Amino acid sequence: MSGTIYGEKWMQAFLIPIKFDSFNDYAAKLKKSQPKRRYFPARIYKRDIEDRIVWYIKAAKIKPVTEMCFISFIWYEEKKGREKSRDKDNIAFAKKFILDRLQKRRILPNDNDEWVAGFADFFVYGEGQKVIVRIENLDEAGIIDGEADSGSQKDRVIN
Repeated sequence: MSGTIYGEKWMQAFLIPIKFDSFNDYAAKLKKSQPKRRYFPARIYKRDIEDRIVWYIKAAKIKPVTEMCFISFIWYEEKKGREKSRDKDNIAFAKKFILDRLQKRRILPNDNDEWVAGFADFFVYGEGQKVIVRIENLDEAGIIDGEADSGSQKDRVIN
């Protein structure tokens, strides 16, 4: 997936084909590292995962954001047989690493309310482990004057 900017509307997207740790897994790394080397395994995981993310951003040739945007995450989770699925909030926790790397690469000036109008998380089960990140301007995302165009975002992303 590549990023494209065109006219007044623009959308960029990239694929990260990896399985992120859930928040519970990350918290276990924090707990395991105390008290000797506080946060050491968690810091290593954060650094390693952000180093992997940057390659997918570079490959998609994502361009810097110059106006307020809306960011969508489509999380693909593999589910085998009767295997219990991970909680959605635990999966979406990984957006922190993605947003941090977008800021470090100077794609996103900041993830505050001056630059990001909001987020949407969508979940697809049974189709491998990956996440698709979409960065859109407010007009393209169906958000005008701070109001979401009801249903249009979901219909466009899932179909």
